[in-house]
Amino acid sequence: MINEIISDVTSKYQERPDRLEHIKGVVKKSKELGLKLGLDLEKLEIAAWYHDYTKYDDIQNQTAVLTKKEINEFKDTKVVYHALSAAEYLKINHQITDSDILDAIRFHVFGNPDMNIYAKVILLADKIEDSRTYPKVEKLRKIANTSIDDAILAYLQDLEKMLINDGNTIHPWMKKLMKKLGE
Repeated sequence: MINEIISDVTSKYQERPDRLEHIKGVVKKSKELGLKLGLDLEKLEIAAWYHDYTKYDDIQNQTAVLTKKEINEFKDTKVVYHALSAAEYLKINHQITDSDILDAIRFHVFGNPDMNIYAKVILLADKIEDSRTYPKVEKLRKIANTSIDDAILAYLQDLEKMLINDGNTIHPWMKKLMKKLGE
């Protein structure tokens, strides 16, 4: 099964080696984090390989597998469409129904207040994998060595500042997760 998923993603991203490198980095980082936490590494590997499956698909392809409720709920944060649709395409293309895997993909952009440890690991691995080079990534990598929750909170606080400065919407999930992690 995992070989079919790897082949699917590798084939899709053969023309985007930069994205494929990122995906492989998320696989590696999620397994490193998961090993420390005693998690099922196969679940993390599947979620990591598929998390950006529809990242560069057009909006019509992304929304084709979403419910009207999902489309409406994220109309101001359309970047989430790729996460939601990637989970749906994993179900369709590979018959994966495990909620740990699907939620890890769905929630990897900015989280969800009810996310579990698998979703937290994929979100964080996506932000701190080795090919990431943005200004605060080293700080987040260091925090992640001691606390997944603290690293996610620090990431979301930085993201919130950036979104506000750019005049973008902060989704309620992100606000609720930040509150929960800050308690």
